[in-house]
Parts: sequence; C-alpha cells; structure tokens
Amino acid sequence: MKPFLTIFIISIFLFGSLSAQNTSKPTYDISFDMKTLVYHKYRFTENIRVKRIFSDSTINEYDKTVTYWFTIFVPGTKDENGFLTVEVATDSMKYQINSKSKNISYFTQDYEAPIPISDVDFLNSFLSNNQSFKFVYSPYGDVAEVKGDRLANERKIHSKIPDEQKRDFLLESISNETLTFKFDPAKGIYPTFEAINDTTWESETTYMVNKLPMTGKVKNRFDGYSKGEYHIKSNIESLELKSEINNYYFPDIDKHGVVESAVATGELKSDLYTGGTIKYVRSKIKCLMEGNINNLEYKQIVESNYTWDLLDRFSY
Repeated sequence: MKPFLTIFIISIFLFGSLSAQNTSKPTYDISFDMKTLVYHKYRFTENIRVKRIFSDSTINEYDKTVTYWFTIFVPGTKDENGFLTVEVATDSMKYQINSKSKNISYFTQDYEAPIPISDVDFLNSFLSNNQSFKFVYSPYGDVAEVKGDRLANERKIHSKIPDEQKRDFLLESISNETLTFKFDPAKGIYPTFEAINDTTWESETTYMVNKLPMTGKVKNRFDGYSKGEYHIKSNIESLELKSEINNYYFPDIDKHGVVESAVATGELKSDLYTGGTIKYVRSKIKCLMEGNINNLEYKQIVESNYTWDLLDRFSY
C-alpha cells in the first residue's frame, strides 16, 4: 500500500473515532447515597391551603404551615445487600394554622409560650417532633423499614388512649408512612443506573397529602448537571386514595368525617450533590377530596407545597 494512502486511512480512523467520542453525551451517577459518619441537618416545611365547599353552599377555608428541623446521621456503610441504615432525630417544630374559628401559632424554641395542648391537630404534628428512629434504605433508595426502640415505646404508650378517634389520629403522626413522608428527603425517585441529560424513568411514591395517603407513579427526568449538583424534574400525573377513610379529622372545624375519594397531581424538583446527598426537594401538589361530614356532602381542594432542604453537614 502506498504511504500516502496508508496515512489517509489512518487519519480517517483516528478523526472518525474522535468525532464519535465528541458527540457522545457524558453519563452521571445520580443515585441516592449519604456520607458515612456525617450529620445532615435538614428542614421540612409543609404549606397547605384548603377550601371546602359543602352541598348547602357553606364554604370553609384555612391555611396551615408546619416546619420541622431534623438530623440524619449515617453510622456505617451499606451492607452486603446494598441496604443503608441511617439514624433520624427530630429536634424542633413550628406550627401555625389560621381559620375563621381557630388561630394557633407555636414554636418549640419559644420556651415561654404556652403549648396548645388541647388542640388535637397540633398534638398530631407535635408528636412527630422530638422523635428518634432509624430508616433502612433499600438499594433502590426508598425506605424499606422504619424501626427504633424509642419509637416502639411511643407507639405503645399512645395505643392505650381510650378515645378511639384521638388514639388513631395521634398514632398516625408516628406511623411508618407519616415519618417516611416527613423525614425522608430522597422520596425514592433516584435511579440506580447512570443517566445522561434528559434521561427519563418512572418511580412509585406515597405522599401524605394533608394526612391522606396518596399513591401513584412519578415520571422523572434528569435535567442536567451544574456547579457540582444534579438536577431532576418530576411530574406527578396522578396520586389516588386507595380506600375510603371513615375517620378523617378536619382541623379547622374540629370534626371527623368521611373521605370517599381523593385524586391529586403535581410536580417535583430536586437537587442532588454529586456524592449522592439530597440538597433540596420541592413539590407542589393539588388535591381534590370528596366525602361527607355529619352526612353533609363536601368537596375540598387542597393546595400543598412541601420543601426539604439541607441546612448543614458536619462531622465530629
């Protein structure tokens, strides 16, 4: 073969390979993880706005905001099956509700303020605070188990409340579903595979929308990488209430009623550090509930904003 022809063929091979490499997109590991022996200080905020319309044209409205500060500590690495155990401690809470008949504002760090102990909705939120328990994350990044001796003891104590409605409502605040929703920033949306920009995938989620367990699929999209962070956008097309609730508490009117059905849609945005730690998650959910209170039918619209944000990381 002539030298010129040989050089020409080699040049085509080399430049062709470089061109193919340049057009391929970079891949990223956007799976959930947390640094071992590091304390992660988070804040969870729930903002809800409720409008309830009864069949007799009566309208009730209220706003409620509950904020928790909590710490997640990772004592060790994943086990041989890929499960990660973390220790969760909730340390302070701020509660506020505003309605025609009820206005309460309380912060646990205001030590001189009287505790509104007579309000059962406040107690429900308050009981989730000052807790200590463990999450066991599966290899897929979702909470597979909630456990802890202190938590088990709290449940045992409150299970002895003689008033059945109050007992069930307070136990709901320390149930696995509620604790996972409030204090698991990951929300099980992060894939275990590497992704490129605009990679999409589906995940299952359960949201406690104004204390309603709503379940459905989430469509996620990797929205790119910048400044040491991964960005994910998620679309919640439909969350549904799986079964009727016969003993649902309506905090603004201090009554129990029936939730016959509920559907919700929403969106979620999340920022993740390259090491796998959740920096920020925000979701917006709009829910339509239907049912009856004292045999009077209602339709209720709930607009909710939920935010989980990382405030600090430190180790000793």
